[in-house]
Amino acid sequence: MGDEEKTAEQDDARSFEERVFARFDALDARFSSLEEKAESLNTRLSGLEEKVDRRLHDTRPIWENVQTELRRINSKLDQVIADLFETRANQTSLNRRVDEIEASR
Repeated sequence: MGDEEKTAEQDDARSFEERVFARFDALDARFSSLEEKAESLNTRLSGLEEKVDRRLHDTRPIWENVQTELRRINSKLDQVIADLFETRANQTSLNRRVDEIEASR
């Protein structure tokens, strides 16, 4: 304990019990303040949760439409890829036939 603290304790005319109870009162006040802040944060968090829920409700139909459109695009893309593979196969076959014709000349 520093000299200043010893001096402060000696200058305090209160009894040990009074000082302890004063500390308890100070701690109680701090806990009350923390409890109020926690309640305030809880209220704010509840408000944010409600806002997020409303926004999700508002955007859900949009997102569902996007997903439907993506499925449709994927289906068309699958068909384009299948057509591309078929075209490549046909091209390979035609190249082979042309090579055979040119070789037989």
